[in-house]
Amino acid sequence: MITARLLDEETWRRFHEKDTEMIITRKGRNLFPKLDYEVRGLEETENYMMALQLRRTDNFRYKFNKGEWSVAGSGEPRNPEKTVWNQGGAKTGRDWMQTIASFARIKISNESTDTEKFILQSMHRYIPVLCVYRLDPQPPLGITHRTLVAEIQFDFTEFTAVTAYQNQEITDLKVENNKYAKGFRQKFVAKNKRDTPSPDEGPSPKRVCPDVSAPQRTPPLMPLPSGLNLTPPESDHDSSVEYSENRPPLPFFPPFAFHPVQQFPFPYAYPHYFNPYMPPY
Repeated sequence: MITARLLDEETWRRFHEKDTEMIITRKGRNLFPKLDYEVRGLEETENYMMALQLRRTDNFRYKFNKGEWSVAGSGEPRNPEKTVWNQGGAKTGRDWMQTIASFARIKISNESTDTEKFILQSMHRYIPVLCVYRLDPQPPLGITHRTLVAEIQFDFTEFTAVTAYQNQEITDLKVENNKYAKGFRQKFVAKNKRDTPSPDEGPSPKRVCPDVSAPQRTPPLMPLPSGLNLTPPESDHDSSVEYSENRPPLPFFPPFAFHPVQQFPFPYAYPHYFNPYMPPY
């Protein structure tokens, strides 16, 4: 006989006493407590696969009023049941009984177009079902044949899907047992402490802008080292000589000259003018 047990059974039972609630969002949320199964009673040499389903428990819609859940009317039409396979794939019975069939990464959502998550309806009740399949040892060519050999569910894992927690006691249990919820609470408290000034503290100091109309002070000049003089020396050169009328004339070189083609080894198409008075380069 194939049996299973939950590793977090004690935590699940504590939540069940307060009517477990699970948050659903468009992006998806993980279940807490987690669904980690230990499976026993498998044939050691047979190959098995594990899957999970979240099934509606009834056709009613519920409401939370005055600290308790009660039926609020007929439920919405059921969504098609979805099966999520364990990431471990196919294993022998011996391997499955030595490991954990974990579904801790599954997410629940209320977005009907999301095909990768369980699509649940708010204010309806669900129960997780572990499905154990045995693989055919000699399947037909190109076909994988699976036989459902066990469906295992626990009444204490039943929960109500909600978009916000209704029971404050469930919220307290989540914060107490879920380490991620604890971190969120600590960040929230720390943020409130930063945003709320202490009554003993005065107002925060304001930034003071400098007065641009006030005269600006310049830094003092650094003294020069001893023996260093940056004053230019006096020159004996008389600049008036450069502009006197007695200076010698500058040599004149015409910019170009025209000569017969036979005197030049290059045609007139040469891009630069030729000056015969210039020394050769």
